[in-house]
Amino acid sequence: MEITLKSDNLQDIHIILQLARRMNMEVVQANSWENDEFGVLSQTSLDDIWLTPENEVWDKLFTEIQQNIK
Repeated sequence: MEITLKSDNLQDIHIILQLARRMNMEVVQANSWENDEFGVLSQTSLDDIWLTPENEVWDKLFTEIQQNIK
């Protein structure tokens, strides 16, 4: 299965990559970073996302959800 991410929202990408990590999925770069759709993202930032503690990612998501509910 191939999945293409078309988001420039770093928080969304954090969540998707954390789910992939939890499900033991391999994440492969499919395009050239010089022409990437994410603009500010680089291989380094994706590596940082991959290594971000899972609780930190989910805490940010739940905080964002709580703020949107109010």
